[in-house]
Amino acid sequence: MLSKLQELQGLVSGQVSIAVGEGFIADLVSEPLESFMTAYPGIELDVTMAGMDEAIDLVIQGHVDFALLYAPPVDAQLICHVETRHPLDLIVPAGHPLMALKRQVLLQDIERYPLGLMNNPFGMRHLVNAVAHQERIPLQARLHTNSVAVLRNFVVSGIGVTFMPQLTVIDALDNAEIGILEMAHPALNGATAQIVSRQGRELTVSAEACLQHLQRGMRFFNSDAPRLLS
Repeated sequence: MLSKLQELQGLVSGQVSIAVGEGFIADLVSEPLESFMTAYPGIELDVTMAGMDEAIDLVIQGHVDFALLYAPPVDAQLICHVETRHPLDLIVPAGHPLMALKRQVLLQDIERYPLGLMNNPFGMRHLVNAVAHQERIPLQARLHTNSVAVLRNFVVSGIGVTFMPQLTVIDALDNAEIGILEMAHPALNGATAQIVSRQGRELTVSAEACLQHLQRGMRFFNSDAPRLLS
C-alpha cells in the first residue's frame, strides 16, 4: 500500500485507455477529465466511445484499461471497482400527459406514445428488452438510434418518449425542457452504473489514479442518482 501511494505521488508519465458510453460523456468532460489532466500533465488519455457490448469486449480483449458501463450483465471476466444506482427512468417532453399520473409508470402506459430506443448493443436497450419480455409487452419503437443526443432531441422537441438515467439528461431537466418519471419495474429502478476492468489484469498506477479520480469527480460514480437522494 505504501509503495502504491509513493508511486501515485511520483506519477509523472503514463498512458490510460478508457471505453465509455455516450451517456457518460457530459459528466466525464464537464470537469473530471480536465482536472485529471491538470493534476497529471504527463499522462496520455485514450477515450473510446462505445456501446456496452463493444466496451465489454474492449476490456476483455485488453484493448482498454477499464470501462464505464451502464446496466452491464454479470460477467465472471470482469471485476467491478465502483457501482452506483442510477435507475432507467422514462423521459418525456415537458407538459406530457403522463406527467399527470400519480403513480409509477407501467410499460402499458407508454404504448400509445411514439417511443425512441437505443440500438441493441447498448445497456439501456438490453434492460428495456428484458423487462418488456418479462412483462410480455411488445414495445414498438418509432425511432432506433445509436446516439444518446438523437434520443434526447427526440424528447426535447416533443416528438416522443424514451428511457434514460436522470444524469444523462440533467441539463434538459434543469431547463424544464423535459420531465422524468419513475418506472414501476424493479429491474429498471435497480439499474447501476459501473467502472469495470478485466478480471486478473492489474491496473497500472496511471490507470488506478485515473479510475480513483473519476470515481471522486463524476456525478455518476460519486453518488446514486439525484432523485434517490432528495
